[in-house]
Amino acid sequence: MGFITTKVKADGRLFLASIDKGVDGNDFRDPLPPLDPKKIYWGHLMEGSAVHQSPWVEYAEVGSADFKGEELENTPGEFRLVKF
Repeated sequence: MGFITTKVKADGRLFLASIDKGVDGNDFRDPLPPLDPKKIYWGHLMEGSAVHQSPWVEYAEVGSADFKGEELENTPGEFRLVKF
């Protein structure tokens, strides 16, 4: 299963979109870029921050959430997660 690395536009939290639920929330597919503003995405939401200019992201909590594509901003790149 793949994912799309994104940020929540409202507050900048890191969101790994893992499931494309479609426009009505009833589908269950791997998400493919680009984000579709009308689709709903399920994934892992992290409270965390990047470590300086590195690909490392420190996080304290991981939860799950649903967001519409229009609420997310694509954040391409490779990240490494470090629990603190």
